[in-house]
Amino acid sequence: MAEHPNASEAAAIRENPHRRRGETNSTVEGLDSRAQRVDEHSASSVNCGFASIIGKAALIDVREFTRFVLSGVTATIGNMISVWLARRFLSFEIALLPGIATAITISFVLSKFFAFRSRSWNLTASEATRFLIVYATGCAMYWTVAVFIRKLLLAHGVPVEAAEPGGILAGAGTMMLVSYCGHRFFTYRTYQRAKHLNGTL
Repeated sequence: MAEHPNASEAAAIRENPHRRRGETNSTVEGLDSRAQRVDEHSASSVNCGFASIIGKAALIDVREFTRFVLSGVTATIGNMISVWLARRFLSFEIALLPGIATAITISFVLSKFFAFRSRSWNLTASEATRFLIVYATGCAMYWTVAVFIRKLLLAHGVPVEAAEPGGILAGAGTMMLVSYCGHRFFTYRTYQRAKHLNGTL
């Protein structure tokens, strides 16, 4: 009778029962080692990708932020001049409206062409829409922070003459940072262009 193909192997295993166990353990260890290498490679890829994104999308570009501040100061001056001129013919409350319109127009033009250097006319309509969204968000943050800081300072015994300017300054600073980040990452998305210019615009 012919011997079963696995008879010799079975006999060898009976003679050396640790053989199959050693082979199994070796296989498992090999699989574990490969899985560990895959996990390490995946983690390394994720970390490198995250670091790359952070490096390419810095929160603030100093030169760009400086141009943004200058644009804001110019828009504020334009607002004041507009209100001063309109005040000759209108009440103060009504004269504020053309001042706001002037400030928004100057701010958009300077932020587009000077601060964030967006040269495309084809994107003007979409950029203007996003600009107004960011502007409205900034105004909401300004009001919220100003009111909160004023109440906080008054609650700690600070005179109203100091609490109100403190609230205004805190609100204005918050609005400036919110508006800048909103325009950098949403309106003009200059963080995407920074990687082609070594991170500086």
